[in-house]
Amino acid sequence: MADCYHDEHHSGLHRVGARPGDALEFLRSVDVGRSIADNAVASFQQRWYGDVKQKYAVELTRHFGTRFRFGRGSHTFGSLRRFVLVSDPTAFPLVNHFFMLMVDPYYRWAAAEFVPARYAQGRPEITNAAFVPELQKHLPGTIGTRTAIRYGQSVLTSLRDNGVLAGKVKKTVTPPELSVELLGFFLYWHAECGIGAGEFQRTPLFSSLLRAPEAYVPLFHEGERRGYWEFVGDASRLSAHLAFRGVDVWVVAETGGAA
Repeated sequence: MADCYHDEHHSGLHRVGARPGDALEFLRSVDVGRSIADNAVASFQQRWYGDVKQKYAVELTRHFGTRFRFGRGSHTFGSLRRFVLVSDPTAFPLVNHFFMLMVDPYYRWAAAEFVPARYAQGRPEITNAAFVPELQKHLPGTIGTRTAIRYGQSVLTSLRDNGVLAGKVKKTVTPPELSVELLGFFLYWHAECGIGAGEFQRTPLFSSLLRAPEAYVPLFHEGERRGYWEFVGDASRLSAHLAFRGVDVWVVAETGGAA
């Protein structure tokens, strides 16, 4: 797996979950010229996350601001912010899903292996009782049952908030909506990690989107029409030659140079 898919679990993901609304507000509001400590203070003073306690606002900002979560400090972080600022906010949960796949092995296993397998078997309903015992097989042996249950609830809630599941108590698999703009962002971000567009079908992202390869063909054709890439594959093997060098250049071109 490419370096952008990390195997180290971070406890902050268990404590705060995916929280796409708060993650979006962080990306909109963060001052990249200031430290995360200063941004944490501002997040409470300016009510980035609504009327929450200062301790929680600080924790959220520190979580979202770490390098592992959104790559803050790398040259691609600016591209993410530009893309998010001009995109339809209703599409952000899927962007958040993408970054959760990259940063947390338990979320990745659930989204790219457990959920697709259940969906393929015609078993779209997922309960804690069915999920937690399977999750425990992937957790360290030092984690007890109660903690595993909390982890399981956190992962399923994150999958729901990111649009892969629906429902509060009984959760049902719901393939998320995917636009050509989102597909472009994902392919170019993968390229930054050394994953070529021809390898898309072998990524956790592909599995987690719950679509047959043929469902992507119209999107790849649309991306070619827009000049994002040259589509050189078909339904049996999705492949493309990317037209831009890096996600930075693609985002500027796709957003019309928006900052």
